[in-house]
Amino acid sequence: MRRDRVLKFERYRQLASVEQIVFVYQDSVRFESWLRQHDEWLPEPILLVRPEDKLTLPALGISLDVAAIYESVTPSPLNDL
Repeated sequence: MRRDRVLKFERYRQLASVEQIVFVYQDSVRFESWLRQHDEWLPEPILLVRPEDKLTLPALGISLDVAAIYESVTPSPLNDL
């Protein structure tokens, strides 16, 4: 996670063609969606933490149901903490 959140994240942000970076958590229902608008990254991610949320991917023109993405994932005991 640290490598993805620090090293890769900064490298992806430097690529002019990258418009969105999404971190998908495997141990809990959580997405962090970072968006670039008008050549600037928004200062905070869009957080999705509920099954009824939708992940919007503007570059692809689609939205995905969070519940569907986690449909066959068994909840981790970490979620109960």
